[in-house]
Amino acid sequence: MQIVLDVLIFVAVLLLLIGFHEFGHLITGKLAKIPVEKFSIGFGPAIVKWKIGETVYQLSIIPLGGFVKYRGEDFDDPEGFFAFPFGRKTLTTAGGIIANLILAVIIYFVIGLGWGVQVPPAVLEFDDDSKFAQAGFVPGDSIIAVNGETIATISQFAVMLSDENTLDVTVIRGGQKLTLELPPADSFNFQMRLPPVIGRTETRGPADRAGISKGDRIIAVDERPINTWNELLTALRSADSTQARDFAWIHGGDTVRASITPEKMKLTGDYGIGVLVHVPTRPLTFLEAAWLPVRHTADVTVQIFTLLGRLITGKESARNLGGVILIANLSAQSRRWGLDHLLGLLAYLSISLAIINLFPIPALDGGRILMFLIEKISRRKLSKKAWTIAINVGFVMIIALLLLTVFNDVFRLIAGG
Repeated sequence: MQIVLDVLIFVAVLLLLIGFHEFGHLITGKLAKIPVEKFSIGFGPAIVKWKIGETVYQLSIIPLGGFVKYRGEDFDDPEGFFAFPFGRKTLTTAGGIIANLILAVIIYFVIGLGWGVQVPPAVLEFDDDSKFAQAGFVPGDSIIAVNGETIATISQFAVMLSDENTLDVTVIRGGQKLTLELPPADSFNFQMRLPPVIGRTETRGPADRAGISKGDRIIAVDERPINTWNELLTALRSADSTQARDFAWIHGGDTVRASITPEKMKLTGDYGIGVLVHVPTRPLTFLEAAWLPVRHTADVTVQIFTLLGRLITGKESARNLGGVILIANLSAQSRRWGLDHLLGLLAYLSISLAIINLFPIPALDGGRILMFLIEKISRRKLSKKAWTIAINVGFVMIIALLLLTVFNDVFRLIAGG
């Protein structure tokens, strides 16, 4: 039953991503008054189709893509798609990219409204060789102000660390208020200190099977007391991860003990028991609901572009690329962590799809826009032969990339990663 559900969710993810992308092409085509002959989600024979006005809408049997066919895309129609002005062609071609970015914003908006925004407390955790230790800080210091400005979350404090001047940091330590000077540095290594309270468990994961649930507090691993979340992580890393560990936790006021064997977590690649730490949250304000989803989409877009840059420069292995098998695996695992995780994955994939379609490969939206731009600059239409060659070369490149991702996915499955 779980496998069937995972397959259905994977198909739903693909249909939503592809459908929204193609819907973007459809809407912009209609707005640009370019005749749309067919709108299809999927490839191959149609499962169902209907016609509204000039456009045939259909759902096809292979849900691994989709397309919008404008009139005259065979180059021979003097009043077809390629005869329209640069601006209108470019708008319709960019429509799918824009739609995927809008979908990400909508998803982050839904996540924000449904689950709120995390407000991790500004309590420090760091190693002995940290810049904080050198400046006289102690793990567990709770930051309340920097240069007189009140600090409520660890993220606020992290932003201030980019200041090139010495910071006056006010902390609470043992009930007393202290002010310490923190000199500027190229980097600061620290984490936030959180109690070992469970925020959620992976459905059917090791902790879930043992009876650990949201709100439980881990108090010991192999009789070693656990006071912070980092101590729990350290305890899990300190011994053979494949051996059973003796856990003790507080559940509803009762102390519960059980032997739990860590497993390799699909989303991280590390061994664990399938738990996430509890981080305090609060509802979004009206202004935050308006701009946080946009900022989050922008931040993730920058992260993906950075990753692509590392791949191009060889700083990141091409082995890390994945395709539909990886997406299926990630969607199944995300579902086990909760709906917000699944939605977060969907937003990430939507942004990724937008960026991939920006690639200057003629078979993709970005390649088409590039060729329209060449026509605009040169002030002459490219021939049907030039377009055909470019698109065929683009398809070869896309097929090569797909084969690479399939190879990587199969390799990961064989390696158990």
